[in-house]
Amino acid sequence: AEVAKLSLNSYVTMKISFANMLADVCERIPGGNVDVVTNALGKDSRIGEKYLKGALGYGGPCFPRDNKALSFLAKELGVCVPLAEVVDLYNSGLAENTAAKIQRFIQSEMTIAVLGLAYKPLSNVIEESQGMALAKCLSSRVRKVFVFDPLANENAAAVFSEVNIEVSESLPQCVACAQVVIIATPDPVLKI
Repeated sequence: AEVAKLSLNSYVTMKISFANMLADVCERIPGGNVDVVTNALGKDSRIGEKYLKGALGYGGPCFPRDNKALSFLAKELGVCVPLAEVVDLYNSGLAENTAAKIQRFIQSEMTIAVLGLAYKPLSNVIEESQGMALAKCLSSRVRKVFVFDPLANENAAAVFSEVNIEVSESLPQCVACAQVVIIATPDPVLKI
């Protein structure tokens, strides 16, 4: 049963990362749209639509841990299975890559808001959160990063030590302070 759980989560992370890889490819094709490609792929019954959307990447306590656990188990059994490690490596670079893409469109004296700090909507868990990682990556590129998450603010405030990252008390306050707004988690509360 444990191998099945590890395998399922590892497969889902591979699917998420595949969609993100397609997003990188589609961005470089004039008129390319990852949603068109992933929607077409998702209609195939062998693939399905769930977890197939170009976005920031996966996080949280389970997916990264289970990829590492599956890799560890395989190594203990003498089996070479680099796929889970490669998927984690790709995912771990997504926040930095996204920050670099954003930097092409902004100036260093600007202020940015990152909305959504939990690893998924309607959660307060910030472990391995792409929103947290993106805010940290952006903090070295802009004057100030304002962050907000309706459930994860307290946890984020305990972690952020960067001088130019400020945890806002409300969504309107966070948005009002920023020249650019990034929604990192598709939380319904964060619609602006």
